[in-house]
Amino acid sequence: AAGFINSLRPEDWGALIAFDIRPEILTDFTKNKNELFEGLRRMRTPAYSETCLYDAVYDTLQRLDNVDGKKAIFLLATGLDTSIGKHTYGEVLKKAETSDTMIYSVSMGQLARLYYETRFSNLDQITFLQADNTLRSLSELTGGYAWFPRFQGEYPNIYQMVSANLRNEYSLGFVPKVRK
Repeated sequence: AAGFINSLRPEDWGALIAFDIRPEILTDFTKNKNELFEGLRRMRTPAYSETCLYDAVYDTLQRLDNVDGKKAIFLLATGLDTSIGKHTYGEVLKKAETSDTMIYSVSMGQLARLYYETRFSNLDQITFLQADNTLRSLSELTGGYAWFPRFQGEYPNIYQMVSANLRNEYSLGFVPKVRK
């Protein structure tokens, strides 16, 4: 996450939200990178082993509904939602689809998952494939992208790609000739 904060430009706004069974705003919207880094320093080991990913994404999208301009969520997560929260997968997909906020997802722990994959039961393997699909679906549905890095060295390139995507946007239009 620190690498992504470093990729922000002075005019960019950022907020940091952590979640386990509920989202917690560690740093509210700011242009000050030091405040975002302070939020990272305050990040702690989750109090619960359960995660309400759907609630966190839904709440963040809802929070961004009232923000003008180009918006994006940089989501660092496993993709697992292990608790019964307020929102379902379908609800968060619908909210994402109707939002004007892009979601860029980075899956956490791919290297460990690949290492332990042969020891997983079939049910565990399906659970992690569903987690990958969750991140991929949320990202693609909003015009973002999902990454599944296996090595630390992949992260700087991901930050550069997200930054480039946020800074470059093209609009194509077509105006037909009027026939008389």
